[in-house]
Amino acid sequence: MATLSTGGKVVGAKPHKALLSRLKRLSRSLSRKVKGSANRHKAKQKLAKLHARIANIRQNSLHQLTTDLIRRFHTIGIEDLNVSGMVKNRHLSRAISDMGFFEFRRQLEYKAGMRGAVVVVADRFFASSKTCSAPGCGHKPKVKPAPMKQEFNRKLDLG
Repeated sequence: MATLSTGGKVVGAKPHKALLSRLKRLSRSLSRKVKGSANRHKAKQKLAKLHARIANIRQNSLHQLTTDLIRRFHTIGIEDLNVSGMVKNRHLSRAISDMGFFEFRRQLEYKAGMRGAVVVVADRFFASSKTCSAPGCGHKPKVKPAPMKQEFNRKLDLG
């Protein structure tokens, strides 16, 4: 979920992933009940309770993480991620949705305002992964042409 300037990494809680098998089982159970029956009502209550539990676990872990970060660091830098675009990737969408990135940013910003900390938001088009992370360096390597493109150009020149 987060990488700290001290070198530590924070792994976010994944409540949806942890409780997914129970969620699937209760959803299947609900779908098999007769509409309007008392058993369907009980199954619906169980499913709603599990959804609330997942939301509470996510909310609690985000509150603990943001409070810890605000207490330890005065300046916090985060990236403005294209979450709606990342969710369109069917292989990553569940994991990305499980993290709650917007809520993480929202909590950081309001807690930073309360404690006098600063949250710096890097633009989503800023080349943060290509820029050198050494203090004061900021070197960005020149873009090398792809090897396949060179091979293709060489074949065109020969023929």
